[in-house]
Amino acid sequence: MKLPTYQFVAQMAAAAAVVISLALVAYELKLSRDTAVGELAVSVHELEASVYLEVLDVAEYNKAIYKLENNEEELTWSEHKNLFRIVMTSTGIATAKYELWKLGLLSDAEWEWEVRKIKDNWSNLEIWRELMYSGNYKNDEFIQLLDEITTEWEAERASAME
Repeated sequence: MKLPTYQFVAQMAAAAAVVISLALVAYELKLSRDTAVGELAVSVHELEASVYLEVLDVAEYNKAIYKLENNEEELTWSEHKNLFRIVMTSTGIATAKYELWKLGLLSDAEWEWEVRKIKDNWSNLEIWRELMYSGNYKNDEFIQLLDEITTEWEAERASAME
């Protein structure tokens, strides 16, 4: 090969190296952004949970759970609100995990486990629906996902009852 041919090959290799390095930098920036968004989501939901747990009356919450499990009388306002606070906290945790899962920062297996926990903890489906549609909760994509989980949960319960 002649010198101009070597020069051309070298310039093409250098150009390819620049393109590859720019692609890697862009990928690193995306990963950094995803990590920052995930950390922010967790921080926001952690803050919300701390507020709800700060005003939680555990005795009233326990009374509400007992009444629900034993199909007893209707819940008092205080019992209902304390149950709602726990549901809000649980939903915040699930939302943070959902956002991490969407970003690829939470494995599919961990997300499936969270979905199972959501289904297992739905002692009072009406409380969840109240939360989802009350306007207190603004993540439409997650509400749609909860609707799908609710449909699955109701179908699983119906088939278990048969």
